[in-house]
Amino acid sequence: MALKTIIIDDELDSLELLQYKITEYCPGLEIIGATQSPEEGKNLITTLMPDVVFLDVEMPRMNGFRLLNELSPIMFEVIFTTAYSHYAIDAVRVSAFDYLTKPISIQDLENCVERLLTKFAQQTERKTINSTIRSMDESIIVIPTSETIEFVKVSDIIYLEANSNYTTIILNQNKKLMVAKSLGEYEQMLTQHHFMRPHNSVLVNLAQVVKFVRDEGGSILMSNGASVPISRRKRDEFIEIMKRLSIN
Repeated sequence: MALKTIIIDDELDSLELLQYKITEYCPGLEIIGATQSPEEGKNLITTLMPDVVFLDVEMPRMNGFRLLNELSPIMFEVIFTTAYSHYAIDAVRVSAFDYLTKPISIQDLENCVERLLTKFAQQTERKTINSTIRSMDESIIVIPTSETIEFVKVSDIIYLEANSNYTTIILNQNKKLMVAKSLGEYEQMLTQHHFMRPHNSVLVNLAQVVKFVRDEGGSILMSNGASVPISRRKRDEFIEIMKRLSIN
């Protein structure tokens, strides 16, 4: 979906030329408003909530920096457009995405927009990952014990431990459940929720891992203070998975 775009420039020629270039060469942007008036531009931003604003610096009554100051906090990307290069430092101070000097070349505009679209795509990807993780954290599994049927949030599970054909599930608040199911059955159920089996005897919730201990044989310290084993052949895989999760 194209990014919602507003252009504010008191010079009509510059305004119309930028509109044309964006329409012709930047399909990733959709112009939803354009004005020569900074006051009207302020209202457009407040009303339409754009993703990006192309903003002239030198304008009568209200320059671009004052306009941004009155809109603080800034919830959109700012690309300054001006004939005066000495405003570049000020643009950095207000965390502008870019600073394009007039006359704006098509190449500079395309390069700027390409980087802008990449940034938004990365933000969208991170939001999707975070949303998925949150929904997984709120997932509930049914655990039948000999006396009860427990409804347990996945995020409350610290780790699971094999005990012959039974499994002991260790939860937050020092709670334990003994279940007549094998650890392998729970591994199939919980792998999609960021659980890993670092050793034949345990299945750990990676969100509950505190650290990897480089002692003899290696071990994993869990959030409840328990130390669980990790096999030598699983060490590299475990560390790589934890790195990926920390980046996300």
